[in-house]
Amino acid sequence: MKRFYQFFTFVFVALAVVACGDKNADLKADLQAFDAATEQNGNLAEIQKFQTELMSAATPEDQAVIFNKIADKYKEIKASVEGLKIKTAEAKALQGKFTSGFDDFIKLMTDSAIYVVTPPTAEQQQALVTLQQQATTKLLEAAQGIQTLKEQVEKK
Repeated sequence: MKRFYQFFTFVFVALAVVACGDKNADLKADLQAFDAATEQNGNLAEIQKFQTELMSAATPEDQAVIFNKIADKYKEIKASVEGLKIKTAEAKALQGKFTSGFDDFIKLMTDSAIYVVTPPTAEQQQALVTLQQQATTKLLEAAQGIQTLKEQVEKK
């Protein structure tokens, strides 16, 4: 009977080690998928290019077009992140944060496209500032979450 318990304990420990190893591999794969999704088709490089163009736009209408182009690129990134087949709970939580942050940021860009042509009211201006803070916070928290998970994967 004692051997049975020893064997059972050994099998349990072995399964626990294998399960942790698989989870770490799944988490690593999830993090690589996030990296690929956010860099897909050079979207971030294009967004940086648009931001540079925004600074030199001649008219508010030109700025509105650029704000909408930026929003479109963020829509592509959001769709890529939403389409990821995430396996781990930790990464799924970050996927939700990124998606929510991208939603806010897309709205911020589309609202900015409107308000650059037609100045906002004081109330709209305040809502825009709040939306900017909210979007920035969500995306920053998601990015920090990715970094934390990467550090955890490296330690294991």
